[in-house]
Amino acid sequence: YHNLLKKVKLIHDGHEKIKSYVKAPVKAVMFNLGYLPSSNKKIITLPTTTIQALDSSLELLLKGGIITLVVYSGHKGGLEEKNAVEKFLSTLDKKKFTVAKYYYLNRDISSPFLLAVSKDTF
Repeated sequence: YHNLLKKVKLIHDGHEKIKSYVKAPVKAVMFNLGYLPSSNKKIITLPTTTIQALDSSLELLLKGGIITLVVYSGHKGGLEEKNAVEKFLSTLDKKKFTVAKYYYLNRDISSPFLLAVSKDTF
């Protein structure tokens, strides 16, 4: 993997603690919400910690930066998290952030979808 482990630090901790590890502003943050496919489905992301992580990520994000979230809502607790995240993002100041939702029109309502938040440069 071309010395990837020399370039990346893996942290085994909750995403809500991002500011404990990331001190400098960032250009991008990626979230994969729900649970890890083919793993323990009892280990899931939660609305409270995800909102904390999002709030911290927005503070760390540089102008012109982006946050992406792949949201899986088809599991126990998934709909609650989806609704909390969408509610939180819908309250962001439209003069500072642009929020978009990309989803399938021809699939089940619980199919994964993508949210993208950009920090505007104006």
